[in-house]
Amino acid sequence: MVVEAVQAPRVVNGIPRFGDVDNYSESFGFQWNRFAATQLHPHSSERLWRETGWAPDALAGLDILEVGSGAGRFSRVILEETRANLYSVDYSTAVDANLRNNGTIAPDRFHLYQASIYDMPFADGSFDKVLCLGVLQHTPDFEASVRALVAKAKAGSVTYASAGVGSATHWAAERIRMAGGFTGIHVPFRGGPEALTEVMTGRVDFTSMGMSAALPLIRDGKLVALAVSTPTRSKALPDVPTTIEAGLPDSDYVYWMGLFAPAKTPPAIVERLRAETEKALKHPNVVEKFAAQGIEPMPLSPAAFDALIKKEIATNIALVKAAGLKFN
Repeated sequence: MVVEAVQAPRVVNGIPRFGDVDNYSESFGFQWNRFAATQLHPHSSERLWRETGWAPDALAGLDILEVGSGAGRFSRVILEETRANLYSVDYSTAVDANLRNNGTIAPDRFHLYQASIYDMPFADGSFDKVLCLGVLQHTPDFEASVRALVAKAKAGSVTYASAGVGSATHWAAERIRMAGGFTGIHVPFRGGPEALTEVMTGRVDFTSMGMSAALPLIRDGKLVALAVSTPTRSKALPDVPTTIEAGLPDSDYVYWMGLFAPAKTPPAIVERLRAETEKALKHPNVVEKFAAQGIEPMPLSPAAFDALIKKEIATNIALVKAAGLKFN
C-alpha cells in the first residue's frame, strides 16, 4: 500500500485530514456523529456481499479501499467478516463516528482518512478492491468520481467474463473497460451460462450479457445489474442506469438479433420478409413474451440494418486496435 500526499495532513482524533474539512458533505458528518449507531443496519452484511459479489474468505490479506464510508456500516462488515486490510475514506467528519463504531474491532487492519474522492492520499493502482456504495450521487462531478475510483484499483485486478473471445459479450466488456480506463483480465468461456455462473460465485468480477440471459438471475437476486449498455434505460430495469449515465462515455453496446437471407435473394422477397417480421413483432403475444425477457424490438429496414452492421464492424476494428486485442 502506498500513501502519498502533496502536503502533510492535519491529524485530529488520530485520523489524517486532507483538504478543507468545511465542505458540502458536512451535513452528513453532523448527522452520523449525532446518530452514529443508526447506520449500523443488520442487513448491511447481506447487502454488501450481494451487491459486490465478493466472497469474504477470498479477501484475506487484500487491500480494500472504501470511499464514502460514513459511520461505517460496511466498514464493520469487512472488519468482522474478512481478514482484509481496510482503508476507509469519507469527505465529512463522519470518519469520527466510524472510528467510534469500529475502531476497536481490528485496529491493525483498519485505516481511516478524511479526504475528497478527488484528492485521496493514495497512489494510483494501490488497491485489490475498491468499494463505493450509495455515495457517488452526492459528488459534484459524477464522471470524475468514477475515474478517481477506477484509478486506485491495481492493474489487472479486475476480471471480466465473456461467452468467448470475439463474442458480443467480449466486445461489450471491452468497451466498458476502455471507457473506464482500467486494465483487467479477460476470462473467456464456452458460452454465456458458464460466464454468468462464474460471476454469481464471485470468482469473476463482472460480465456483460444479453438481457434475456441475465434478467431471470437478476430477478432471483443471484446477480446485481450495475448498468445497461443500451443508449437508453431498459424498460425491464428502469431503475438501473446506462453505462453512459454511470460515467463511462462511449461505452454503449446493443445486443441485437437479426434475420439474414442469401445475397442474391430477390428484393421483393426481402421486402416481404421484412414486412411480415415487423408485423409479427407487433403481435400482442410476441410483445408480451419479449417484454418478459427484457427484449425490446428495434425493427430496421434492410438498408438501415446493412448500415448498422457496417458501422459496428468499423467500431469493433477500432476497438481491437485501441485495446490491443489479439485473437488466436
